[in-house]
Amino acid sequence: MAYRILFFPLTVFLLVGCAAKRVASYTPEQTYSPEVLHRDFHLLENIMAADHPSLYWYTPSDSIHYFFHQADARIQGPMTEAAFRNLVAAALAHIRCGHTGVRYSLQYEDYLNRHPAPQFPFQVKILGNPGQPSLALVFSPYLKDTTFKAGDVITAINGIPAATLIDSLRGFFSVDGFCYNFAYQRISGDFPLWYQAVFGSDSMYRVSVERPGRGAFTAPVKAYDLQKDTTLAEALKIWEMGAPFRLSKKEELEQVRSLHIDSSGKLAVLTLRTFDDGLRENFVRQSFEILRKEKIPNLVIDLRTNSGGQLSNAVLLARYLKPDDFVFMDSVYAATRHISYKRYMDKTFLPQLGMTFLTRKRDDGFYHFTSLEGKRYHPIKRDHYQGHVFILTGGFTFSAASIFTANMKGSPDVTVLGEETGGGYYGNDGIYIPDVTLPGTRLRVSLPLFRMVINHTFPKDGRGVLPDIEVIPTTADIRGSVDPKMRKVLELVGLPVARY
Repeated sequence: MAYRILFFPLTVFLLVGCAAKRVASYTPEQTYSPEVLHRDFHLLENIMAADHPSLYWYTPSDSIHYFFHQADARIQGPMTEAAFRNLVAAALAHIRCGHTGVRYSLQYEDYLNRHPAPQFPFQVKILGNPGQPSLALVFSPYLKDTTFKAGDVITAINGIPAATLIDSLRGFFSVDGFCYNFAYQRISGDFPLWYQAVFGSDSMYRVSVERPGRGAFTAPVKAYDLQKDTTLAEALKIWEMGAPFRLSKKEELEQVRSLHIDSSGKLAVLTLRTFDDGLRENFVRQSFEILRKEKIPNLVIDLRTNSGGQLSNAVLLARYLKPDDFVFMDSVYAATRHISYKRYMDKTFLPQLGMTFLTRKRDDGFYHFTSLEGKRYHPIKRDHYQGHVFILTGGFTFSAASIFTANMKGSPDVTVLGEETGGGYYGNDGIYIPDVTLPGTRLRVSLPLFRMVINHTFPKDGRGVLPDIEVIPTTADIRGSVDPKMRKVLELVGLPVARY
């Protein structure tokens, strides 16, 4: 069920999955001199100016220079890595590119793995229209304490109104144009850590909520200490030993893609959590063969947690669904043919090879990926799907998943249902995305090298793909543990909604 989500999804991985070596001398309290910070920041600004394909796509050049100058001016003394990371994140957010972001150094992540700090205890979800979001409690680790319940509307934390919290956190996230749903989903995915990164930690929090039948109230709740929680510690110990949490190869693949046919025979659900390597061609082929043999009249393609992957997989899926020849992307181009600061980047050999031999400079001054842009694809006739398609979307529908959705929207017998995608409708950046490692602080910044315009006739307003039928989760859905988007699909095809 959609709202029975694991608590601390990112935290668990930070605890046991990321670091491979100890850096005994490192502590997050150590600071870097202004000289080191300025050098890193100036280098980052130069790299963006030289290689980013969409630096001024949504923000004018004078505004970008102003925001970067203001950020640089705020470096007036020594700063910790966390503080500098926030400064860089806020500056990059003005580029309005969801693929351009900053992560902590490997040393910092290694430290967090081994020394998780007590943090805000509740898993939350940002709900509502992107223009007027609200904060809802989804899960509390204090199972015996009924003071707070799933579905409560959080109106303030430590006296800071929820709207202010959301707006403050959003400013540290890079999004495509104005697709704030992407930021809201990322914040919801691990609110305790994002809250801690911006507002710091407390031993106690005063949380104000509203609940139907009780009204508004404020109550204290203690920080959740992962190191002292023996239940979680035992679970992690078992996980590290490899049993019983080790999944078979089949089970691992089921985590990223699956096809389930409803017992009524009227509906199938194809869940795709990635367009990366987990989505193999033979799985797609076999799935559509099954759909044809079973004569399934309605297909749900669930992309709500699909943040992208390989464009070739998205094209393959579209070929089983589109009735006629189609162009997947109008334009694919880079700002330069030669990556300017390769010594600060990882995995640049293949990108540089592709940019050198597969791009051509055109009159607009950009280097176009001629084998991708404007290419026409033909439908796959064997097992081509003939029924109605529902594409479920949300804020995490990003990159290749949003490009797929943009291409499918408006096609015959296709209904996009859910929320605005996190990826841009007009286009976004990607193809090759190396990491830049800043030499002084070792912060890592992702740098997309190509701009992709899906269709030049689409509105260039910075929005994501808007659904044909909008379904926005509510606090009542959380309290009832229901999936409103699947319920809407079942209602439309005439099936009982009780199972969701």
